[in-house]
Amino acid sequence: MPINTYPANAGDHFHSGQYIQSNGDVMNGTLLLKSVNTRSVSLGTVSGSVALDMAQGNDFIVTVNGATTFTFTGVTASNATLGTLVHSVGLQLINGGNFTMSFPGVKWAGGTVPTLTSNATDILSFVTFDGGTNWRGMMVSKDSK
Repeated sequence: MPINTYPANAGDHFHSGQYIQSNGDVMNGTLLLKSVNTRSVSLGTVSGSVALDMAQGNDFIVTVNGATTFTFTGVTASNATLGTLVHSVGLQLINGGNFTMSFPGVKWAGGTVPTLTSNATDILSFVTFDGGTNWRGMMVSKDSK
């Protein structure tokens, strides 16, 4: 159902369980989000080359057991109506400080990957403002408990 016909009347609201289908329509005006649900993907225990596939979700849980290189795939760069898209990715990284972690093409504060925690969970966040050409990375929570 096109978003410009539902809810049918001004002042109507969406309720729990209702959603807007992605069909290319554009919504104009203000959108107030009370909360946002994202799809979390557990990749299990990994090492080597690991793709964070945005077609699967945008929050990832990963336990590493060796040197690991992370890349981003499945990024929708642009949309004919909206132009260049902004994307964000969350990564719960378990045991990242035990091994060498690489994030090719990611720019970090100060120019270096933050020091990760051994035998613990760090939370990293990544954002692209140009549809996936350039990524910025940041440590959100070190040794998260």
